[in-house]
Amino acid sequence: MDKPHVGAIRRSVSFFRPFSLKQRLISMFVAILLLVCIGIGSFFFLSARQTLRKATIAGAGVNLGYLMENIESRMLQCEELSNWILVNRNIERVLIRDYSSDDPGSITTVTSKPRTALSMSIYCAHRSADMYSLF
Repeated sequence: MDKPHVGAIRRSVSFFRPFSLKQRLISMFVAILLLVCIGIGSFFFLSARQTLRKATIAGAGVNLGYLMENIESRMLQCEELSNWILVNRNIERVLIRDYSSDDPGSITTVTSKPRTALSMSIYCAHRSADMYSLF
């Protein structure tokens, strides 16, 4: 038997055979350069992703702390307001609509006309300071 296809098989096995030495060197250099660029790019991508993740977590922690402080201050303000309402008898009388109290410091009395702002300021100036304290 004759072997006519031996040269054809040999030519198809070698991929770089039809190219010149210069073309083979350029193609290998480009392939190596491409692999290095892919490696460096993936390294920077992964490190940037990790840095952004850490920064996002840190920022969320700062924001959460800020919100917790705001909520705590609002809760303290609400507590102080509720304590002030419980201590101040005039506000309690207004809330239960008891306008006919015998207390001279009440908003109105049965025998007197409603107090003006000037008379209330004069009256309040002579009251002791402990009546206005919240605790």
